[in-house]
Amino acid sequence: PAIEASLLDDLCNLPNLTEESILANLRLRFQHHSIYTYAGSILIAINPFKFLSIYNPKYVKKYDNHQLGKLEPHIFAIADVAYHTMLKKQVNQCIVISGESGSGKTQSTSFLIHCLTALSQKGYASGVERTILGAGPVLEVGEENSVAGSNRGRPP
Repeated sequence: PAIEASLLDDLCNLPNLTEESILANLRLRFQHHSIYTYAGSILIAINPFKFLSIYNPKYVKKYDNHQLGKLEPHIFAIADVAYHTMLKKQVNQCIVISGESGSGKTQSTSFLIHCLTALSQKGYASGVERTILGAGPVLEVGEENSVAGSNRGRPP
């Protein structure tokens, strides 16, 4: 049976939730330059292997204090929800980034840190972000080695 391709931004809204329909939706979204897709509160990212304009500071402001799912899926939305939930509930938050080697985990982490720093600094330039981003090589020491390889041999 043919799968009707759609551009749904949340896989949970697919009429028939099958591996085939999920992959078709992700493929179609990627072809339309939408690299992020939700699966409920989980964000799926497909590495475009190029810089996109969706990471400039205006996007941090665009996603500031919006409920998840109200705007197009974005890593800044995940950062924003974690940040504001932490402030509101006074409970630590955790964002898990997983994927295969080369899938963009390190870059996604950088985007998250950029967004969280901007939110906490209310958009003012700060040395805090440079300090945190500079810790990347130290943080990567704790990364798990897999059958696919290690980050140690890859350039940043």
